[in-house]
Amino acid sequence: MLGPGTGPFGPPQAARWEDAARESFSAAAAAFAASAVKREAAAAKQQAASEFLFASLRSLKVCWSRHVGVPCGDAAGAEAAAAAAAAAGWRVISADFAADGSLLLVAAVGGPEGSSAKLLLIDLKTGCVPRVYECPEGGVSSARFVALSTAECLIGGAEADACVRLWDLAAGRLVCPYPLPVPLIGSEGLLAHPRQRLFLASCCNASVLLFDLKQSQPLAVMQCENPRPAIAFDWEGLVFAVARFSTDVRLVNSELTDLQEFSAFDLSASLDPGSCIASLCFSPDGEAIAVATNRHQLLLVNAFEGTTMARLCEASFGDLSSAWPCTPAFSGNSSLLFWSRGPGLLAFRMPPATDSGAQQQQKQQRQQQTDLNTELLVARHAGHSEPVSIAKASPTHALVLTVGGGVVALWQPAVQA
Repeated sequence: MLGPGTGPFGPPQAARWEDAARESFSAAAAAFAASAVKREAAAAKQQAASEFLFASLRSLKVCWSRHVGVPCGDAAGAEAAAAAAAAAGWRVISADFAADGSLLLVAAVGGPEGSSAKLLLIDLKTGCVPRVYECPEGGVSSARFVALSTAECLIGGAEADACVRLWDLAAGRLVCPYPLPVPLIGSEGLLAHPRQRLFLASCCNASVLLFDLKQSQPLAVMQCENPRPAIAFDWEGLVFAVARFSTDVRLVNSELTDLQEFSAFDLSASLDPGSCIASLCFSPDGEAIAVATNRHQLLLVNAFEGTTMARLCEASFGDLSSAWPCTPAFSGNSSLLFWSRGPGLLAFRMPPATDSGAQQQQKQQRQQQTDLNTELLVARHAGHSEPVSIAKASPTHALVLTVGGGVVALWQPAVQA
């Protein structure tokens, strides 16, 4: 038999195990401490990045602007006066960034008799307008790049033209028409799928149609109760949201041709009396949906639960602009939301995820007295003489687009990293 202290679990071996355990614990503690330091450093870095981001937003300046009615090239004297007079009748109705951030597609209507329409292709590297296309008879209500393409776009017909057309930008010609039962609801009634050759069309008869570019007939049709169904794809195109009723949002699986709903959010408790949903926008991370109403109210809604995360702007019951409300737009990293209610640009940050329901309710009650959510409002800039109808963020660059009347403006932060 083994004597005391000589076996595998005798005092010498046990002492070594205790030493090893202490060393292991010390190493784990040191690793955890180092990890904590790294987390603190990462948090500090993220906080610094956020502070820089907000400082950058406060320093936003217009770096490029153009009136779509003014011809390319410099003019002087009488020519300049004539150009200015001609420009007065033009207004921008739609604008879309290419997925790679290299181009901007702008649709405008106007002209001497107010019945002309054109597309402008703007090179964002140079600020030049390399191409201007005269739109077909029937006008235009919306223009969108086809998914992941800079060579093709979709054009929605104007009020008297119930059709969407595929346009070859390289050849400058129409490729294929997609007839609609009635015209689109407007600029936001046409949405290209972000990844596939599909598009959604929201029409004035309260219907939403899903098309494949391979065929002229719709894959599926959804009938709504809302006369102007707002629509929005998530950034992957797996899901789209539709305001099927005036105060609720339905989430639909866009991968299925039967347009199967899998979630519904009733927002009537958060919307002011007489308000109806006018536009929707998913955050790129899929966590939130921005909801704007016909009375210029702006909400931030949890995309999974349908709960109201924040009331960013309260409804206006005064003399509203005749233009349909501006559609909100998120920054590429989902940390900011751009919007407008008037001639200026508003930028909001996302609310902290740690806010409890009670904290959110208290903040919302305070905010209802101030019209704008000042706790989340990061920046407010003036820049247009007319109400801003379009506000969008570039998907790839620190660039924000605004449109007021016939003027297109691009903004960049004056503070650089």
